[in-house]
Amino acid sequence: MLSINKTLIKTQFEQELCEAAFDNLQTKSKLRSNNFAYSIRELSRHILHRLAPSDDVQRCSWYKPTKNEKGEIVITRADRINYAIYGGFDNNALSAMGLNGYIDNARKNLLASIDSLSKYTHINKDTFDISDSETSELVNNVIGSFNGFVDCMNDIRQQVVACLEAEINQEILSATIYETYSDIDILSTHSSIENYCIDSITVDDITSQEVVLKVSGSVDVRLQYGSDGDQRRGDGYVTNMNIPYEASVSADIKASLKKFHLNGNIQFDFDTNPYYE
Repeated sequence: MLSINKTLIKTQFEQELCEAAFDNLQTKSKLRSNNFAYSIRELSRHILHRLAPSDDVQRCSWYKPTKNEKGEIVITRADRINYAIYGGFDNNALSAMGLNGYIDNARKNLLASIDSLSKYTHINKDTFDISDSETSELVNNVIGSFNGFVDCMNDIRQQVVACLEAEINQEILSATIYETYSDIDILSTHSSIENYCIDSITVDDITSQEVVLKVSGSVDVRLQYGSDGDQRRGDGYVTNMNIPYEASVSADIKASLKKFHLNGNIQFDFDTNPYYE
């Protein structure tokens, strides 16, 4: 049996639903395969709704209301998929990032994966009270469809992250080089950041209005003990130290990526513990 990809299963309810889906396979019920397929399909639905809440989808500039046959406004699966992938970014921003083609393919693949999951929930003669070997094949097909949904979602989100990283680097540079931080100031008589490195930028969230990111890396710090005069007399000491940091930053989603700027001052959390060891 294939292993299910759990990287998008985040909440306790989602975890319990996933476990309950597999519990169906341990029963003698003639509907065990159908119940399993239905539960996994519902799991994908709950994940998509968590990633794309209705209120947030409706706040996006690109959102256009869709009515059902009763004339009621509904949020479509395509709307939720769009939000889950790129939040409030509109087509102009996506085009500027060169992502339109990737996103079109991802949207088709995600919809196909969900449609495939729905297909296995149907109760027909060929899926009702099937043998163990047939059940194993159906389970692998269902898990394959669910994993395809997860893999595609993760991949396209990473494409968005990669494009945003280039927009953020210069701002991180300015913040680390030209601002003073008390955590580093207290390490020596004169402390200064000489260089920086960004190890990773991960998107915590892309909402209808902003992008929230977590940045981790390190700064190269020059630590001078004693005054400049002490240095000239040979009484001082200078050394360099590499200090890891993390920072949580956000940026408003604008109509143009040229206006993509981080909000407010970036709050860095420097790990100076090794200095005191």
